[in-house]
Amino acid sequence: MKTVSLLFIALFFVFSPLQAKADLTTRALAGLGFTNNANFEETSKDSDFFYLVRGSGTYLADPMTYAASLSFRGFLEETHQNVFNYHFQTYFPVTIASDRNWDLDVGVGGQNYTKEAPGTTEESFDNVFLETGLTKALEVEGADLSLEPRYELKSYPGFDGRVDHTLSFGALVDWAIANGQTLEPFIELGFVRSNQDIYTRTYFELGTDWGHFYHSDLKGELSFMTRFSTYPNRTVSDQTVVADRRGRIRSVGGDSQESQTFTQLGYSIARIRGSTELKAGINASSNDSKSETADYSELGFLVSAQIVF
Repeated sequence: MKTVSLLFIALFFVFSPLQAKADLTTRALAGLGFTNNANFEETSKDSDFFYLVRGSGTYLADPMTYAASLSFRGFLEETHQNVFNYHFQTYFPVTIASDRNWDLDVGVGGQNYTKEAPGTTEESFDNVFLETGLTKALEVEGADLSLEPRYELKSYPGFDGRVDHTLSFGALVDWAIANGQTLEPFIELGFVRSNQDIYTRTYFELGTDWGHFYHSDLKGELSFMTRFSTYPNRTVSDQTVVADRRGRIRSVGGDSQESQTFTQLGYSIARIRGSTELKAGINASSNDSKSETADYSELGFLVSAQIVF
């Protein structure tokens, strides 16, 4: 409870000095959720309830845009997974080769666990990151297309000095289709270079969000994404026992490159009344690794309320 109180105090001091300005939009969210696999285990899963509080704000000061968010997620039993997340960004237009339709963003963020980092996944450690990216907005046959090359530097201070450099390129289409429906497919290709070679990887990600209205104030959204990653500095030894035509038993195999596939599917319904949004969603995810060392599946839900000021 003390942690939650400190978060709300921090949000108050971040946003209250700007609240009188007309170009400031702030959001406050509180939610209660459940997961059947809080520690991302393949077997002996630990289910738990959790609560989520988040505050965010966007301030427009033409031509600049400033954005900030703070959040805390706490578990009732698996408290070693309690974590703060923060993110601050600024956006502004730039001209590249006489083309003014570019935006540059620069940001800083990170996560901090309230106890020792659980290390249940490769990202479950305290970290801080710097990021920058360009966004090019285009209109293609009635759809809005965004192209985004990005760079991120992420440091894990308590993880043997691990530092990751990520270069990525993404494309997002915002397509308004019939009857108020929207479709937002996206793809991303990235390369992560780590000073700890086993975390160096390449990845390819794709997915889509489909939004639709049951009523003017009742919206549904279906989301899907999958990411395939390969690790050039991790090898998996495959050994298979076979019998030849003479009935002799022998073992054959070799080394291959580690790969992982993460998949996520979710659906939510939101009721929007003025500046208030009530939302309920269910989410299923799984991770499959060739080495079978990072396999897990998770099913959960989240019910939340958000107010826009």
